[in-house]
Amino acid sequence: MSDSNTGIDPFEMWDEVEFSKRTGYHVRKIQRGRKDGGGPPFILEGKKPRYRAVSVLRWLEACEQSADRMAS
Repeated sequence: MSDSNTGIDPFEMWDEVEFSKRTGYHVRKIQRGRKDGGGPPFILEGKKPRYRAVSVLRWLEACEQSADRMAS
């Protein structure tokens, strides 16, 4: 099963390291975004944050759209 827009399994979960590898964001920036509320939605598994891959991709798309609107 995959998300029709992204082709990614909607149940795929990333930890901070995988998030960093897949997006190029530094782990510290990911942690800061979570703390400040500026990052993608996350789920706590015990004390460890996990990110749904599709949520990260949607968040990135929303950031990109915001930047496009600011340029106009």
